Amino acid sequence: MARELLNELMTIAGEEPAGADVEISGSDPVFPLAWPVGEAGAAAIAASAVAAARLWQLRSGQSQQVRVEVDAAAAAMRGDRYLVRHTPSTETEPSPRTIRGTRGDIYQAKGGRWVYLHRGFAHHRARIAGVLGGANDEQSLEAAVNKWDALELEDAVHAAGACAGMVRPYGEWADHEQGRAVARCRCSKSNASATARRSHFLRAIGRCPGSASST
Repeated sequence: MARELLNELMTIAGEEPAGADVEISGSDPVFPLAWPVGEAGAAAIAASAVAAARLWQLRSGQSQQVRVEVDAAAAAMRGDRYLVRHTPSTETEPSPRTIRGTRGDIYQAKGGRWVYLHRGFAHHRARIAGVLGGANDEQSLEAAVNKWDALELEDAVHAAGACAGMVRPYGEWADHEQGRAVARCRCSKSNASATARRSHFLRAIGRCPGSASST
């Protein structure tokens, strides 16, 4: 799966498929999720690494090996979940959940639906707290969200200029206006000016010290 995803990314970027110099080890599931997030993350990291390796080869004539581990890629996407920190005013350490709450989390609303609150920026946290009556820690957020209808809370947070999203099953998301908009979009596209910039860039690096290319 990861190799297929990698080659799909390379094709979208207009590049040749990755060769034997790229190794992706491991497989999903890394986390108990419906989507292969570990392999998708590994493919994205590998695609960036392949691009860097090919650029280096253009400049130096030297090839490089690319190796990516699926479980490490998955862990990298959850890095904030594994943070602990010491504070000068206390000997205790906040739990990972306490730290996660300052970034964003999913909370259960009235009626059993769930809402994601993005709290990664101070102004977002402040605006969400304003909507939720001052709630600004895990316990008060859970209690406050539980009093709201999920869709009404999503709309209220958006109206306040912050970010939230009601969790939707696949079919419901596909029928939503944003789901339909995403379905119409291409993951990547190129145009003549982008191609020209790329050609200019390749010519420029060909003149860099250490380049193996010549004109």
